[in-house]
Amino acid sequence: MQATYEHCTNVCKRVGVRMSNGGCRRTANANVSAMRSLHRTHVTNRPQVLCAAFVFTLSVIPARSSPLAFSLMLALLTLAMLPADHHQADADPATPREYYALVAYENDDVARGERVGELLSESIAPIVREFAGVRAVGLFAETDEQPKNASKTGTVYLLAACDNIRTATTLTDQLAGNEAPQQAFRSVDWPIMKNARVTYLIAFTSIPELELPPETAAGDDRVFEMRTYYSADADKARLKMEMFDEGETQLMRDVKLQPVFYGSALVAADEEPHLVYLLSAPSLEAHKQNWQGFLDSPGWAGMKNTPRYRGTVSKIEQVFLQPLPGSDI
Repeated sequence: MQATYEHCTNVCKRVGVRMSNGGCRRTANANVSAMRSLHRTHVTNRPQVLCAAFVFTLSVIPARSSPLAFSLMLALLTLAMLPADHHQADADPATPREYYALVAYENDDVARGERVGELLSESIAPIVREFAGVRAVGLFAETDEQPKNASKTGTVYLLAACDNIRTATTLTDQLAGNEAPQQAFRSVDWPIMKNARVTYLIAFTSIPELELPPETAAGDDRVFEMRTYYSADADKARLKMEMFDEGETQLMRDVKLQPVFYGSALVAADEEPHLVYLLSAPSLEAHKQNWQGFLDSPGWAGMKNTPRYRGTVSKIEQVFLQPLPGSDI
């Protein structure tokens, strides 16, 4: 029991619920906030969630209040030590996962989008690379050809791969506090863009770190497809991420769809859960052939018809991209 208690204590420290020998020192309201934060970041490790729930119970129900309270705490503690589904039991909890800041500089004018791309390449990316915790900076613009005959909008993207969540989630604040990028943006006629939309993501366990395309190291031409999958609720989003970790990622590798990153969005409770991933290929033609190979594969036929995974995606967005000058990816 003591070992279990210490395990839960360590887990709860990681998710923001604090304990001490005298019990929980946080107020009930603070622990409610921590549990909501845990839900928002879509933690999928059931022992972590249940350990946090155990401490949450301690904070809101006095242990001496009734035998029912003690029974509830004991049940949560017991469940926390049980292995969850096999995909969670097999996962290595020590595997470090990257965090990503994905900034979409949205536009409806291609010429203005090209100017924003120049600013990113010349002024913004060099500064972002110097931020502590940033491992790589990707810069992307739309290709002339888009999925489903869509038109180019002029939107350009900045992707920062970070080794910690703080760097990722404060990236735009650091840029706002730096005079050099502000001066660069002031040097052009406004409006230069419609909006700058930021998404924060945590990498999947099946691809915990960004993987550079072989064409990047060789300096060869390359293209990308970025896909965003929305889910009706957090449970559906978790199952879709599980689907990737349990085989879809490897299946993509098998048919030569080259993964760059897969990330689950860290969203607020009132936002639509979603994930984002990026694939690469030497050309759009090669990418389309590889994608068709994925759709025709027996592995995908079996996976998509698995009852557990039906209805996990409610909407898909996709865009074909090319690297901008100065991109690390």
